Amino acid sequence: MGDIGKTTLAKKVYNCEEVKRHFDCRAWAYVSQDYGVKDVFKRLIKEVKPNLSTEELQEMEMFSEVYLEEKLRELLKDRTYLVVLDDIWDLEAWESLNRAFPDANKKGRVILATRNKKVAKESVVIHQLQTLNQTESWELFIAKAFGNDGCPANLEESGKEMVQKCDGLPLAITILAGLLRGKSPQEWFTVRDRIVQQQLMMKVEGKTNIEKIMSLSYNALPYQLKACYLYIGLFPEDYEIEAEVLIRLWIAEGFIRCERDDTLLEDVASAYLDELIDRNMLQVARKDDLGNVCSCRIHDLLREFYISKGRGENFLDYYARSASCPSSSSSSNTTMASSSSVCISRRYAIHSGIGRYDFSNNLSNSHLRTLLLFNRNRGESLQQQQLESISNIRLLRVLDLSNVDLSSSMNRLPDAFGKLIRLRYLRLCYTHAKLPSSIERLQSLQTLDLGWSPTSHWSDIAIGALSKLTQLRHLFLSVSYWNGLDREVVNNLPRIDTLTNLQTLRSVNALVWKQNEITNLINLRDLEIFGIETSDVGWLLLSIAKLNKIQSLQLQLSNNESTEKYGFPTLVPLSYCHHLRDLILWGKIERLPRKSVP
Repeated sequence: MGDIGKTTLAKKVYNCEEVKRHFDCRAWAYVSQDYGVKDVFKRLIKEVKPNLSTEELQEMEMFSEVYLEEKLRELLKDRTYLVVLDDIWDLEAWESLNRAFPDANKKGRVILATRNKKVAKESVVIHQLQTLNQTESWELFIAKAFGNDGCPANLEESGKEMVQKCDGLPLAITILAGLLRGKSPQEWFTVRDRIVQQQLMMKVEGKTNIEKIMSLSYNALPYQLKACYLYIGLFPEDYEIEAEVLIRLWIAEGFIRCERDDTLLEDVASAYLDELIDRNMLQVARKDDLGNVCSCRIHDLLREFYISKGRGENFLDYYARSASCPSSSSSSNTTMASSSSVCISRRYAIHSGIGRYDFSNNLSNSHLRTLLLFNRNRGESLQQQQLESISNIRLLRVLDLSNVDLSSSMNRLPDAFGKLIRLRYLRLCYTHAKLPSSIERLQSLQTLDLGWSPTSHWSDIAIGALSKLTQLRHLFLSVSYWNGLDREVVNNLPRIDTLTNLQTLRSVNALVWKQNEITNLINLRDLEIFGIETSDVGWLLLSIAKLNKIQSLQLQLSNNESTEKYGFPTLVPLSYCHHLRDLILWGKIERLPRKSVP
């Protein structure tokens, strides 16, 4: 059954040090109900061979499922390996994936986590988990609610009474612990009474105890967090959500408010994310070396519960034709029918079947504020007609087309995109999209992500139009935009120092940076510059030292120079960046400072 601890136990085994030493390589993949075999193979290949080059990663997007199956088999055949396939729903999924795992020498092991007994019977060894007993349930609750402090005696009776309602399910227990952590005794008793009341009310509706706990946990959220949490239902099942992306989306949606003028929306949104994690309503997927959350995900049961709630309030909806289903007339009818729900919901996500989706069904008259496209296999494209239909959604605030191939539309967004004047968030990474000059009309735009477009050029991004988007807070460019750039061209490029609200600027060429008045960009907190000539390092570091809010910095020296000159002669100016916490340098360091500068 769901939430009994299958994934948690598999992770314990997977991350065990003795297990790590035994196997040459390990790989983990989530196999959701909307899985794609090609996507699973790509994930496994990336984990088995983590040092794939950029060219190899790009090639994988073009190769067939059969090729990727053979590629994975080739990588595993002479090695001892451990593979975990998490949350396999049906036997067909396992049969599609099983062929890729060589077993001639019995060197490999595959762990399946599943709710389906037919899938489980395919295994040599079956371990069926049981719910936690009362003692185990209480111990888990104490660990999540109090850590090492233990439960106060005056709360123990009511605590055990509430834990008993969780039916030994770890997810329900951890959510309850998050709900009660840090609460006063009176608040404990209030929650206990509400559980009893909901038990009487929801018993008539046939709801389970875990649904009661989830409902209580949601209702206990501060009002400003409820919309943020429901929003996560737009993401596909088992999707690893980038924390920075989620924060920028919340801000674009208008969910974040600041009570003080000196507080940044991004900092408030980050605090909201931390609170949802502290309440055990979100799971941390990855952290960086500083302990900051890089990505998160939501448990399947929680996702299903809040999607249902979001749909009921016309807050969100989504379409997810299974990527493994063959095309048919019936699936086409489903696609057409699904598009009508866009007119009802304010936020809509398409998880698969993007290329065949009909966007033209009354979109211009809909209430749609958000459209997110998740092309997880990166094998689908949009036609010009579909892009024209999207440009008619006049109330649109958030649009994410990342990973969608726009080659069928001549790689260019239509001029009609300039009509989306309410747009605050536009993500086009991995689309190779060319921007029309009409983009200068998007005066509300806060985030523009054009990253990872290897075939694009600076002339494709209408940089003159970008310089007029003065509300931009986050701008992501691509290294390829600046290929073939020389000083004469740079001198004729429009300036970017007009974007005084910028907090993030990534993948900007050093020549372009040098042509701008840096003191206008005093709000920058995240900066990435590449193509730095050694002769310009000193000036460039001095210019960065003026950015007193900078927190994250990446600098890459030009690789066109001789080895003797290829280096950072000094890092002393960076010591004046008092908020700098993340520094990445590409190139040699001639010498470190002998002593720190206050």
